[in-house]
Amino acid sequence: MKMAMKFGVVALALVGMIGCAGGGGASDEEMIQGIVDQAMAALKAQDIEAMTSAYADDFTSDQGGGKAEMVEFLNGAKEQGFLDGIQVDTTNLVITVDGDKATAKPIDLEGAFGALTVEFELQKRDGEWLVTYQSQY
Repeated sequence: MKMAMKFGVVALALVGMIGCAGGGGASDEEMIQGIVDQAMAALKAQDIEAMTSAYADDFTSDQGGGKAEMVEFLNGAKEQGFLDGIQVDTTNLVITVDGDKATAKPIDLEGAFGALTVEFELQKRDGEWLVTYQSQY
């Protein structure tokens, strides 16, 4: 059960972190939505590198550890089958931007680990949105 919950947090964090925000006149909200969408697609595809590509180097989570620990955890979850058939629901996603900080929540996940909701905190650094923190509830 603990592994399942930890996986959910990691999965969501990875999902939230994937993707790079680009220019092209997109609003901050559109860039963040793109990160979430790309991360969720990567999560479903079990592409851990892509899921964590938008994680900041100083990323942390409420489960402890940083980016390297999250990647290790997600790779373990993948090997154990916890990512198989994962369902992602962002129907109720709300993106709130306040200057160079933002939140994206809720991201609902369901899979072999059970069900959980993830929230991402992001920061805009050098014009790029990065996931800096992930929590689950």
